[in-house]
Amino acid sequence: QNTDEVESALHALRQLAEMAPGNDAACGGLGNLYMYRQEPERAMTPLQKAVSLAPKNTTYRADLSKCHRLLEDRTAAISAYKEILQIDNKNALAMGELGYLYETENPRESLSWFEKALALEPENAFYHSAKAELLIQMPGQAASALESYNQACRYDPGNPDLHVKLGHLLEEQDNLASAVDHYKKAVSLRPEDPDTCYRLARYTLDAHPDRAFLYIETAIRLSVTRGDYYYVKSRIIEA
Repeated sequence: QNTDEVESALHALRQLAEMAPGNDAACGGLGNLYMYRQEPERAMTPLQKAVSLAPKNTTYRADLSKCHRLLEDRTAAISAYKEILQIDNKNALAMGELGYLYETENPRESLSWFEKALALEPENAFYHSAKAELLIQMPGQAASALESYNQACRYDPGNPDLHVKLGHLLEEQDNLASAVDHYKKAVSLRPEDPDTCYRLARYTLDAHPDRAFLYIETAIRLSVTRGDYYYVKSRIIEA
């Protein structure tokens, strides 16, 4: 949507909300447009009104919950998402958002919410990735984390960040061949990634010095102040 279209829609919804204050769709739409414009402070009042007019409408409640989250009111956001689940106990979005909200304060609670969300949306790559990041922090869960990252890459193969994260975990587990495969995939999707190019240069310099040289040249072009990049380049030249 362009700016003119959004402004026109806002004007129309404001007028409708004033003429028909009991119209929940006008209030909800107005709040949604303010959220689209990244104005959660202005979205709060119309969204609260929409929820009061249509208390079982989970779309309005989801927008209001997101509004609380953007305003960094974690307690209110958690409460709002849990209210959605009281209306719809199979709402995967609310479960996933609760997973994100508990990530820092209570990782195990967070993991539980992501697992519940995945039971409903097993092909959601974001939830698999979030689950993997939690499992990495838990003792003895490296294999489970690896499986979760594999699932994330399976369901969102065009996401370079997921391939990089999986590559890092494989690298930590000394599975360099598989790590390199995922780094190559990441670079094919996002060539301007200096750190991944650097890693590829390090792990291919012995077997494929010509390719390694191209990788390190790209890394240096993108980040000219990294001394470790120049060190790897010198090793490739000496090889």
